[in-house]
Amino acid sequence: MTTYTEARNSIVQLVTETLAVSVPVFWENTLEIDLDKVGDHFIKVQVDFDDATQMTINDHPERRVYGEAVFTLMSKGGTGTLTRLGLIDSIENVVSFTRTTKVQFEVPRAGRKQERDGWVSQDFRAPFFFDSLSWA
Repeated sequence: MTTYTEARNSIVQLVTETLAVSVPVFWENTLEIDLDKVGDHFIKVQVDFDDATQMTINDHPERRVYGEAVFTLMSKGGTGTLTRLGLIDSIENVVSFTRTTKVQFEVPRAGRKQERDGWVSQDFRAPFFFDSLSWA
């Protein structure tokens, strides 16, 4: 049975071990990011669990939990769209349809680009699910 903690840890391990980018990566529990020292580009990652469903009808029903790993790509204004798109490509190569021992990723999708205070942000959302059934 996969727990929420195990699912998140599996995602963190996958990203930290396989995402080959030359920009800082911060996780949702980062208290503060010093924008004066971080450079022109960085990534914030947040793991959200947002839905669940019952998979079986029996005395001990199984469940499937859905979520998203949200990669927010941050770039200083005027520093280049190609760098941000390259980061999206790198993330997609790691998570697209990837299955770990705890989670199964589905097709990721780019979000809307926003500009604020001299920074451009764009979310890249990687939906995933995990089951109470064991995959191992």
